[in-house]
Amino acid sequence: MKNADRNIDHVEEKIDHLTKLLLSSGSEHRSNEMVVSMQDICICVWGGKYSVVLIGFVLACVALFYFESQPQLYKSQGIYAAKESNFGPSAIGGQLGGLAAFAGIDLRGGGASEVGKALTLSTSWPFLDSVISQNDWAPLLFAVDRWSAKDGKIYWNENKYDTLQREWKLSKSGVPFEPTSFEAYKAFIKNLSIEQDSKSGMLTVTVWHRSPVVAKNMVEKLVQSINQHFQVRDVEKTKKNIAYLEEKIANTGVAQMKNVFYGMVENQMQKLMLAEVDADYILDVVVPPRVAERSSKNYSLLFLVGCAVGFGAILGAAIALTVKFILGVDARLDMALIDLLKKKCAKL
Repeated sequence: MKNADRNIDHVEEKIDHLTKLLLSSGSEHRSNEMVVSMQDICICVWGGKYSVVLIGFVLACVALFYFESQPQLYKSQGIYAAKESNFGPSAIGGQLGGLAAFAGIDLRGGGASEVGKALTLSTSWPFLDSVISQNDWAPLLFAVDRWSAKDGKIYWNENKYDTLQREWKLSKSGVPFEPTSFEAYKAFIKNLSIEQDSKSGMLTVTVWHRSPVVAKNMVEKLVQSINQHFQVRDVEKTKKNIAYLEEKIANTGVAQMKNVFYGMVENQMQKLMLAEVDADYILDVVVPPRVAERSSKNYSLLFLVGCAVGFGAILGAAIALTVKFILGVDARLDMALIDLLKKKCAKL
């Protein structure tokens, strides 16, 4: 029995040893296959290197052509600071401020809270639609062919817009080329950028256009429209507040309350006078926009060229690997392409 047990243990040790050898040899075999496989891939891709370069070059040329075909745009930008009011509740005393708030009257001015409203307003469709309509910007957005830096003139697309009659022409199907309200809004917002600095709170308004003069004018007109919007709003609101307070004074017999209301009326009158006089009501000019001297291409499109080159290289390598390993063609892809070109040239 002892000899049998020893024999069984010996056999088990042999089996374990053989199992380890098989596992180790299998892993080595797999690693060798991996190395050979990587070598085959590298050799195959290198064999089709000219095809890889050719495809990458073609796609890069297409991307460069698209980049150069984009219109030359000129950038104009201005930097603006939000104004703060000097007539808040703290400036006139807590008593008047509390009474005004209780009566539903806002004695506060603009300031930082108004900047968020200005940002939202300046990119909204209704507001920009009114700005585009008031300044007649639709032809400048859709009918400009090019701008000449030599004579400083805008050359129009006469097939779309009649500059003498200031009318849109009709297409062959009888539909006018005049854009809709939303189309004009999308065209303008595409070339508009309004950013706020997180530290200083300054607003940077940027407009791109084919004419640098038009770009500068659009920045100025847009900021002017924003100031006018808030100015008209506050003037109308202040007049309503004054009328309400005067009515309260007439209906109040307590002398102390009349004095309080007179102080509130005085504050509203100060606010009204400043609102009617100040043209830069909410946005004050820090750096005015200028007429650009050089065009500002969208150089982010150059990233497209790099992507095209990379994609072309990957595509060429994929074609080489497909020809080698899937189609089973054991010839260089470059030689196949060369033979194909020779045959085409011979036929010509």
